[in-house]
Amino acid sequence: MGKQRDLPKPSNQDRQEIPDSNSSDQPVSFSEWEERAALSASQRSEFDFEQWRINNTLVFYRSPLDLLIEITVLILLVPLMVYLSVRYPSTVESFELFEIGDHPVSFALPLFALVPVTLLGYVVHKLYNRRYLIGPDHVRCVEGLLSLSKKDVRIDFEDLRGIEVDRSLIGRILNVGDVKIGSAMTAEVEVVFSGVFDPSKYRNMVDQKKRRFEEEFYKRLLGHDD
Repeated sequence: MGKQRDLPKPSNQDRQEIPDSNSSDQPVSFSEWEERAALSASQRSEFDFEQWRINNTLVFYRSPLDLLIEITVLILLVPLMVYLSVRYPSTVESFELFEIGDHPVSFALPLFALVPVTLLGYVVHKLYNRRYLIGPDHVRCVEGLLSLSKKDVRIDFEDLRGIEVDRSLIGRILNVGDVKIGSAMTAEVEVVFSGVFDPSKYRNMVDQKKRRFEEEFYKRLLGHDD
C-alpha cells in the first residue's frame, strides 16, 4: 500500500464558507465533507461517502391530505359503528377464547366494526406502502412495504430526463399532487411521488440537488477538488 497522506487543514476563511452539515437547506458537498473529516484517503473511501449519502437523503411518504375524503369518512363511521352496535346488540358476536378457572375469557366482535376497520387498513396501506427518497445523487421509490411483492425503482441524476408536477382540482386547493420523474433510458415516467404535500417543493429540491451533483461531478472530473 502507498503511503497515506493527510489532507491539508482548511483555513479560517474556508471554514466560514462551509455550510452547517446539520442544515437541511444547505447540504454538504463531498469535497466539503472531506475537509471537515480530514481523514486519510483509504478512510474517506470506506466511510465518508456513505455518511455523506445518509446525511443528504430525504425520506418521505404520501400526505394524509391526499386521502382527506377517506379519513373523513372513517372518522364519521366510528361513532356510527358504536351507536349501531349498542342499538342492535344482536350484531355483536362473542367468541370464547379460553378459561381462567371457572371464568371464561371471551372476545366481542361488533359486525358493524368491519367497515371502519377495513377502511382504516386501506388508509394505512395507501399512506405507508410507498417510501420516497431524494438522495444526493439519485431519486428512488420503494413500493410494496405493506404488500407481498416489492418494487424498487431508482433514477440517478445523470440519467434524469425530466420532472413535472401533476395536481387535480382538489389537489390545487389542498396543495397536494404527484411529482413525476422520467429518465433518459425510456420515454415513460419511471418514478412517481404520489400524493405528496407541496409537490413543487420536492421538484425544486430535486433540481437543486441535481445541479449540485453536476457541479461536484465536473469539479472532481477536472481535478479541482478543494
